[in-house]
Amino acid sequence: MDRIPAGIYGSGGAAPSHHRSGTSENCGKGERGHEGIPVMRKWTDEETDTLKELYQSSPLKVSEIGEQLSRTKYSIYGKARSLQIRRSSMRLRRRTYQSSKLTDFSAGVE
Repeated sequence: MDRIPAGIYGSGGAAPSHHRSGTSENCGKGERGHEGIPVMRKWTDEETDTLKELYQSSPLKVSEIGEQLSRTKYSIYGKARSLQIRRSSMRLRRRTYQSSKLTDFSAGVE
């Protein structure tokens, strides 16, 4: 069993098994590791494929994609950057067009 210096896990005890092994299978969303630092889950191949599909072509906001994958928007941005994928310009144009369509400027014009 690995020994951890005093102060990280109490008085020199062993780290929880999922911290020793480097996996995050026992860590749910919002779980905290040592010293209150959030535990980072590894991305599965399925999550990565879903991110690629949604990030590049979906009209969803990044925070909405994060909700679907149980990730923060910052996690989504970071993974997209590491995969070198970008939001599609068509998606951005479509979203801008829809926003401008909703604004009615004729109400105040005489």
